[in-house]
Parts: sequence; C-alpha cells; structure tokens
Amino acid sequence: MGQQMSETGAAALDMGKLEALLGTVVNELGAAANGALVMLGDKLGLFKALAAKGPLSPAALARETGTAERYVREWLSSQAATGYVTFDAGTGLFSMSLEQAAVLADAESPVAMSGGFYSLAAVWA
Repeated sequence: MGQQMSETGAAALDMGKLEALLGTVVNELGAAANGALVMLGDKLGLFKALAAKGPLSPAALARETGTAERYVREWLSSQAATGYVTFDAGTGLFSMSLEQAAVLADAESPVAMSGGFYSLAAVWA
C-alpha cells in the first residue's frame, strides 16, 4: 500500500495524517455525545426559556424550568463550549443570540435544527 517502514520493518505511521484523523474522531465523538444534551435541553425547555428570559444564571434558568440548578449549570457549560449558547464571563450569565435561538429554541423557525438530533437518535436505535 505504499506505507513507509520503520527501522523494525513495521509500517510507520504518518503522524500528520494520524493527528488529523484523531482530531476528526474526537470532534465527532463530542458531537455525538452533545446530541443527547441538545435533546435534553429541548425536552426540558431549557433552550426556549433561555431564549425568552435570558441572560440568566444557572439558578435562574433552573427556577424557570423546574429543574435542578447543578445539572442546569453543567448543561449550560457544555452548550456554551459548543457555541449553542453564549456565556458572559464578566457577569456569569448565559444567553442565546437570535441565531442560536432560531436554530435551537424556536420550533417554528425555518432554520430549526433540534429535530435533526431526534433523527440521529432514531438512527442509533
């Protein structure tokens, strides 16, 4: 297959190609794991409440949605890490831009994408 051989005669890995592939796999694993969190946020009304009432602290969003603050804090942090919600380090509050809300919080939006995560769940099932 045209692979280089190491000094021991075994095929040598191209580290540049390996690192690029590993980066892709790690990103895909993160996206797959976050799909469940997007569905959770949709089902619990977290995105919708944050879009309507934000900026909010984790405690305020938990009160708005009748959920546990500790879990909401973790959920918000993960969604901010993916760029699905916005975190303001100066205030410690989370919010959603109009674009984020259109994609994740408004089921009537022509660009609503939450349903795509439900479709993926069906594929996995």
